[in-house]
Amino acid sequence: MDKPRSLPTKVRFGKFEIDTRSEEIRKNGRKVRLPDQPFRILLLLLERPGDVVTREELRLKLWPADTFVDFDHGLNNAISKIREVLGDSADTPRFVETLPRRGYRFIAPVDVEAHGGAPAVAPVSPPAVDGEAGLRPAAGRVARLPLQRWIAAIATGGAAIAIVVILLALNLGGLRDRLAAIVGAKHAAPFTKIQSIAVLPLKNLSGDSAQEYFADGMTDALITELGKIDALRVISLQSVLRYKQTNKPLPEIAHELKVDALVEGSVVRSGELLRVNVQFVQAEPERHLWSDSFVRNTSDVLRLQSEIAAAVTQAAQVALTPEQRSLLLRSKPVNPGAYQAWLRGRQMYSRFDDEWFDEAVEYLEQAIRLDPTYAPPYATLAEVYCTDMRYSYHDLYQRATWAAGKALELDDTLADAHAAQAYINLRFRWNWTGAEQEIKRAIELNPNSAEAIEMYGYYLTLMGRFDEAIASYRRAIDLDPLNFLPNERLGWAYTIAHRDDEAIAQLRELARREPAMFMTSYSLIRVYAFKKMYREAMEAVRKSERKIDARAQPAKFDYGWVIAASGNRREAEQLIQEMINYSKRHYLDPSFIAFTYAGLGENNKAIEWLERGYQQRARFMIYLKVIRDVDNLRSDARFQDLLLRMNFPR
Repeated sequence: MDKPRSLPTKVRFGKFEIDTRSEEIRKNGRKVRLPDQPFRILLLLLERPGDVVTREELRLKLWPADTFVDFDHGLNNAISKIREVLGDSADTPRFVETLPRRGYRFIAPVDVEAHGGAPAVAPVSPPAVDGEAGLRPAAGRVARLPLQRWIAAIATGGAAIAIVVILLALNLGGLRDRLAAIVGAKHAAPFTKIQSIAVLPLKNLSGDSAQEYFADGMTDALITELGKIDALRVISLQSVLRYKQTNKPLPEIAHELKVDALVEGSVVRSGELLRVNVQFVQAEPERHLWSDSFVRNTSDVLRLQSEIAAAVTQAAQVALTPEQRSLLLRSKPVNPGAYQAWLRGRQMYSRFDDEWFDEAVEYLEQAIRLDPTYAPPYATLAEVYCTDMRYSYHDLYQRATWAAGKALELDDTLADAHAAQAYINLRFRWNWTGAEQEIKRAIELNPNSAEAIEMYGYYLTLMGRFDEAIASYRRAIDLDPLNFLPNERLGWAYTIAHRDDEAIAQLRELARREPAMFMTSYSLIRVYAFKKMYREAMEAVRKSERKIDARAQPAKFDYGWVIAASGNRREAEQLIQEMINYSKRHYLDPSFIAFTYAGLGENNKAIEWLERGYQQRARFMIYLKVIRDVDNLRSDARFQDLLLRMNFPR
């Protein structure tokens, strides 16, 4: 940990002077104290003014190998201490500039006193070209001087005014941007208004891949906290997870997600302690806005998430309403085991597969046992019960209602709890007005919840409000562009609205992007059939059967209407018998059989099975107002009476 050897005895910059022999720093002649580690970092930066000194260089030179896990935390604190002593700012630096994800650069003019006593000006090397730290201008070219030196030099002659105009116009050396930053800082204005943010997946530095769920859960929690601010557009988790293993530069990621700034960081969990390093970076121009390190007990994880979200909004200079400020500050200690079990349960549920639902329930029930006062596990449990298709209304309704009610009782500001209550109103109660009220409340509490906004599009589609539904899905895609579900739902809404060509274009593009997803095939097959493209529909049915034959419920049941409408009467009749036999051993939504009979034109039998669905409050009954499978039944008085009994708005 030797200090740099190439520096002269005296180094001066601004109001400061460093004596490298006595290792003292003075401001206006008065000695100021800088701890040893920050002092040595400052010397390394001064040794190469204008050059980028990378974080890796600093680690190798000044940190022993056995402290690697603590390096980020130590370096961030050391740089903060340097800025504190120099009166510098990370936002508008005069001395030490941060280059996010790369390192630091000393940007002020440096006067040095050689060993013989003669003063000299240390040359300031030009900064590295973005992404190419080793590139420098050829010999003989003028190095970029700090902004203050340019202004002083230009001010010596009246003719230089023209030069100033030219330099500002061309933005040579970033002069115009740097001047704008100084002027903006002086007037307390942000360099670029931050209106959109993505929280990149926090890195798991625990040294245990089994802890990956915890880092992902922290990422999701930060997104949720920031999502409460309606002045920001915050990208949802499913889209940012695509960047988990990427080495793409931050500006490129920001461009792909169409955001102004990015939050990134790391998580280390060791026993009951949690260390989180976070930095907030503006994308264009790339600029470090804020960073900090936090060490907390795991029981304070909720408060930590709120602190980080509040700090990011402050750095983004976002004005908060009193309600938003209150929501960010609402946190309490949580049992660490309950929090971790909830994260596990959410992880299992997010796979959205019957195979994982039982495991999700186990984790969520464990979380509730460990901390019965913690609301999120109840809300997630209600969602699982609402979406599970393996059981009947009678098996699921009471459980879902209890879980959602308990979540709201514990925390009525929890957006997920209101979303779960909305789904219960849709799925079980057929309370359409109550469903809309709860969805709107969820969006009010978290304006950036792509899930709640997508759910509102789902509700609007079921009610036949297609233009509003399509607008809602597009808003969800804006918040979660890489997530499959809102993109598929948009194609489905086009289909229900009889906009078949738009549906096919949307779903084909999605199938190209997500070839393994079953639901894309399901939606495409139906729109093909509605357009009477029966050959394409049946080809897709055969492919889909081969692709998903491992599902608990035979895939062909989903396509009963398509098979029947395509003219495959014998196959459709065999399928109906298969479904009836299957329903004797497992729960099966009677709507599947009703839709197949409707495709065969056997309206009496279709109505009979829809009545069974009504008695069971079967899941697919909520589609009756708009679904095209039963269009040939709409003139039947019995069908109209069924809609009336289900409380559908006229």
